[in-house]
Order: sequence, then structure tokens, then C-alpha cells
Amino acid sequence: MKDMYKKIGSWVAIFAMLLTSFMPLISHAVESKNNFHNLERICTSQGIKFISTQNQGPRKKSYKY
Repeated sequence: MKDMYKKIGSWVAIFAMLLTSFMPLISHAVESKNNFHNLERICTSQGIKFISTQNQGPRKKSYKY
């Protein structure tokens, strides 16, 4: 009976390690699906702002949502 619990525990540990290692890939895939072309999301104390990443010279537009 102890061996069965050890096997289950081992499989849970392996699954947790795999899930942890693949989480960055999953989060990047989901984020790229909701891409705001050339905008970067920045969280500030005033709220979420979207900053343009295009080179527009010295002035950069900021969009607040």
C-alpha cells in the first residue's frame, strides 16, 4: 500500500515540475493572442496605461484605459 502512495506522489511531483516548466510558454502564447500592436501595457498607481513602442521621435503617446 505504501508503494502505491509513493508512485502516486512521484507522478504528482513530475506533473508539478512539468507544469511549472511549461507555464511561461503558455502565458506567452495567451498574451500574444491578445496583442495590442506596438503597445506595451504598464501598471501604475494611477491605473493601467498602454505605451506605444514605435519610434515616434521625442514625443511618445500614452493611452490610459
